[in-house]
Amino acid sequence: MAYIVTARKYRPQVFEELVGQEHIANTLKNAILKERVGHAYIFSGPRGIGKTSAARIFAKALNCKNGPTPTPCNECTFCTEITEGRSLDLVEIDGASNRRIDEIRQLRENIRFVPSAAKYKIYIIDEVHMLTSEAFNALLKTLEEPPSHVIFMFATTEINKVPQTIRSRCQQFVFKRIAIPEIVKMLKKVLRDVSMEAEEDALFWIAKSAVGAMRDAQSVLDQMISYCEGTIKEEDVFYVLGIPSYDIYHEFARSIAGEDFSTAVSLLDKLLRDGMEVSTLVTGLIEYFRNLYILAADKETSNLVDLPEQDIDTMKSFLSSFTKKDINNILVLLSRTYLDTKNSGLARELLEITLIKLVRYKDIIQPVSLIKRLEELKQKITAGGQVADEKKNTPPPEDNEEKDVSNASEDNADMIKRIISHFSKKRRAIAEFLNRAKKYNFDNNLLTVTYEQNERLSYEHVNEDSTKKFIEKEINKLLQLDIRVNFVINNRKAPGKEDPPLSPEVSKVIDVFKGEIIPNNNYGGN
Repeated sequence: MAYIVTARKYRPQVFEELVGQEHIANTLKNAILKERVGHAYIFSGPRGIGKTSAARIFAKALNCKNGPTPTPCNECTFCTEITEGRSLDLVEIDGASNRRIDEIRQLRENIRFVPSAAKYKIYIIDEVHMLTSEAFNALLKTLEEPPSHVIFMFATTEINKVPQTIRSRCQQFVFKRIAIPEIVKMLKKVLRDVSMEAEEDALFWIAKSAVGAMRDAQSVLDQMISYCEGTIKEEDVFYVLGIPSYDIYHEFARSIAGEDFSTAVSLLDKLLRDGMEVSTLVTGLIEYFRNLYILAADKETSNLVDLPEQDIDTMKSFLSSFTKKDINNILVLLSRTYLDTKNSGLARELLEITLIKLVRYKDIIQPVSLIKRLEELKQKITAGGQVADEKKNTPPPEDNEEKDVSNASEDNADMIKRIISHFSKKRRAIAEFLNRAKKYNFDNNLLTVTYEQNERLSYEHVNEDSTKKFIEKEINKLLQLDIRVNFVINNRKAPGKEDPPLSPEVSKVIDVFKGEIIPNNNYGGN
């Protein structure tokens, strides 16, 4: 007898054998028991998780000589013909190959004929999303009111590409990815039947590489059975799949934690020489530090990390070296590298640059942290260099300057606050410049804003023609009044004080950077 691959040999034949899709199996069985079988179904989900198998089992359940029944016998003529793929009343169509309107028109002609022997004529269209728009349109009327002897079953991996007009005429079933423990259980059954053994970790990595697809896992197992002479070992799985072992990622994490660039780049060089793809390494590193972040967030969440127990224990040992903030910074770097290396001719160099940054992860400063530091620095400069805590404990000087709203009632003082608040939402820079003014004078619809000499920069910004017009326009809109704004600068010198002469170097700096001299009233020197 010819060899049959594992995925075909162990294809589910009854609803109970649909691994990980119990919600769908129970719904279809109950539909048969309650005589509520629809005329069109659409099965969606990732590849290799049982969509076509479920459609075939449903077809057997409907056409079995004992049926419709939720438990097809798999012995009668109808069941065996469907199992062997030679039933005249079960038509399987590949949507990718028969996607044009001509094929759908032919299908519309054929559905008028009654089944040759079975109760129902069943059409299974796989990868239905590949049909053209014209083909979908030609199918609409037939799908809405098909003959009583016809049942349609569609399967697709991309439900979003199926028109809503088609989906609304079908009962939709969403298939889930299969959990790793359930895939491992099936692999063990296959190994028992072929009298082979495998390490538990080897089966885990086979199941994990399948990403929830039973068919993919069974195909990899076929490869491993052919490759291994005896027991299937963990290192054999990594070698055949062409992916780095998890110990490699532990080594990367160890070198990053120890700020050891030479070890990290040597490890990278060895892996690339062995044929490893940069994209595979970057993806693996992202997944590794994602798992590490979950463990750092809460040590009780290890159940969210799909890894063998010894690998989880190794990762937990790194938590003393990495804080959550460190791991977050590392993930940001790796995510950027993933995008930068896609389709890049400098993928290796970009990854090496990332490694340089990773081993200096403690020096990484995110823009948010930098902005926070700048805000703190700004507060210190505004306060004349004093730290906020010192300001709280220092009594205000006798000549403490507060905002002076001359000739203004309490309502006018509130009006000034409203104006500044309004600009803080419109243009924060203008609000800041207005807030630095020394004096406000509101008289006869004229608002005079006075600045001290040390706020000349603020004065020049707000007194610029376009900015001044914008300020007047916004104030008039806010207050519903016709108000003119005048900005002035106080030219008075403090008694007994003259401006010290500036050195040529300082004058040059002021000229280049358009700066100004800001007096430090808190400086204790002479």
